[in-house]
Amino acid sequence: MPTQKILPIDIDDVLCNYTNAFQVIKAQQPEIEFPQSVPGFFLKSKTNIELAVGASY
Repeated sequence: MPTQKILPIDIDDVLCNYTNAFQVIKAQQPEIEFPQSVPGFFLKSKTNIELAVGASY
């Protein structure tokens, strides 16, 4: 049986805390201009990206 993967995608903090995830990558790799282009940016394990208040799976 295939494993279901959930990928919250958001461009302005509607579904997940994009801003925090962006800041995590910028702190780790300040030379990267567009942190969202880093492979794994939208994975919780990479940036600890969290759902926005009121959002749910």
